Formats: sequence, structure tokens, C-alpha cells
Amino acid sequence: MKTIQQVLRETDHFSIERAYFDSYPITIAEITRHEDMTIKEFKTAVSERFQTFLDTLCSIETTEDPDLRGVLFVYKDIGNDGTAGKSMGLVDLNKLLDADDVSKVECYGCEFIERERALGYRVADTRLTQENLLDLVVSFLYEISFFGFDQEHLEQEIAKLDEALEQSLEMERNPSLRKNRLLSEGSSFWRYLRPQQPQLCRPGDCHGEFNKLSSAAFPEQRNMTKNDVVIICGDFGGVWDTDSKSSYEDYWLGWLDEKPFTTVFVDGNHENFHRLNSEFETVEFCGGKAHRIRSSIYHLMRGEIFKIEGRSFFAFGGASSHDIKDGILSR
Repeated sequence: MKTIQQVLRETDHFSIERAYFDSYPITIAEITRHEDMTIKEFKTAVSERFQTFLDTLCSIETTEDPDLRGVLFVYKDIGNDGTAGKSMGLVDLNKLLDADDVSKVECYGCEFIERERALGYRVADTRLTQENLLDLVVSFLYEISFFGFDQEHLEQEIAKLDEALEQSLEMERNPSLRKNRLLSEGSSFWRYLRPQQPQLCRPGDCHGEFNKLSSAAFPEQRNMTKNDVVIICGDFGGVWDTDSKSSYEDYWLGWLDEKPFTTVFVDGNHENFHRLNSEFETVEFCGGKAHRIRSSIYHLMRGEIFKIEGRSFFAFGGASSHDIKDGILSR
């Protein structure tokens, strides 16, 4: 098996760059923080920085990880609706070889691992992994740079993690402390010890622009799977073009479908209702009827009740259009 560093050296770096920013696109918010640059200048600067990052990873001298004989691989995960997605996993080869049941072998992430060690991990020769090698590379790069391209914040974040784990152990030893400690999503404790049951997230008003669901704007998705559900509360806008889908629409629906979570939406007042209600297959989804837009994108039909993660949701789409005189009546 090759190391991930060898794979990086052998893969065209501009192909990696394109795949990376397809998965993790640059947001408008990131661009506006550099008002002294044109968009072209900004894109050029980002590309140059990313290529330097790849060159650095290819030239680093790797060190053996004393704690983990790491093997990176791609595996399929199955959502509640039966649809399959793909994710990257990292396992300890020693534990894998010793296991009676490989499904119970622990998987790890690379975020807290020094890149000198992580770059020496092997890439599995399995067919699924090799067929999705570029996706694995992108996932690896995202995790290895989670605390900066040079891991400049890694030491600080490890200290926060150690503190959070110590707090957890302290509360296990002293249950009364739980009543006196406020755990908010903004705390370092919650960040690293968030509950692992499926999550529900409820954004709205995308209007066909899904940058708010990019990994940069929505970093929580790095721990999500197809079992987790994002409910867009009106004005999805991903099905919008007048007669049929365009290449732009097809790209963004494909981009959203490749996300690790399942996306569902209730229609708002800015939708192409003709296409929504005539073009897509009606299927059963979580106890109600829905239009399947993509394998993991669903339109929750009006008047239906859905049971999602133990909660009941009544789909009551639409809204009064304040801008009707300037809108498109057929939508």
C-alpha cells in the first residue's frame, strides 16, 4: 500500500485543487474580508497558497506514528432512508488484523494528528477506495488543515481538547457538578464532546445559493453522516430554472447531494412549483410523502407529517409574497 504522501505526489495538484474547492467552495464572506483585492486576484492568491500547501506536504519528512499504524480508506454509510453515501475512515492496521469483527474496529480522524505522522499513513488498496481516491485525498487535506494549513493552531486546540476531557472526567467523578456547569455550543467543551446521536439543523432561504452549507460556513458537518438531517425552512430555490435544469442548477444539486448529511426542504414562496410538483418522483420518506430531487435531497410535500429523529414535523409550505408584483407569477 502506498502512503498518502505518495498519493499526493503522484496526483495532479491542480486536479486536487479543483476537487477540493468543489467540496469546500470559497464563500462570499471570505472574499469580502479582502476588499483590497479583486475577485480574480483573490482566487489567484488562494490557488497559490493551496499549491504551496500541497508542495509542502509532498516535501515533508514523515515520521512513524508510535501509536497508530494508520490505514486510510473509503467506506459506504447508509442513511435512514436507505440511500448510500461515502466517507473517509482511518483505522489502526494492528487492531484490524486482530479483530474478530471488523465492523467494531474503531475509526479515527486526522484533525489532531501532526502532519508528519499522518502523511505516513497507508491508503487501502480496496476497490471502493481506489475508485474514490480523489475524494479521499480531499477529505484528508480538509482534516489535516482543520487548524491551519501549517497546523499553526494545533497545539492550542489539543490543549483545549485535553481540558475538555478533564472536565468530562471530573463531572463523571462528581455528578453534582453537572448542575452547576453551563454547557453551550460556543464552549470548547461542547465543541469536542458534542453528542453523537443524529443531529437536526434548520437553515432557511437559500434561494439556490448553498454557500451557507459549505464546510467553511457550516463546520459542524465534518462530524455528520447521511443519518443527520438538514431541514431548509422555505425558499430552497435549487429547482428554479423555467423549463428544465441548467448546468448551474445541476452542479449545485450534485454538490449538495455529495454532502455528508441528508437535505430536506419545505417549499417557500420563491420556488418553481410547476417543476417541483410534476418533474420528480413521489416517494415515502420518514412516514410522509416527498419528492426525491436527488438521492439525499427531498422536498417535503405540503400537508404531510414526517417523523425525523424522534420528532414529528408537519410540512406547511408556502408564504404570502410581498414582492408579487415584481415576481414571476408562474412560480
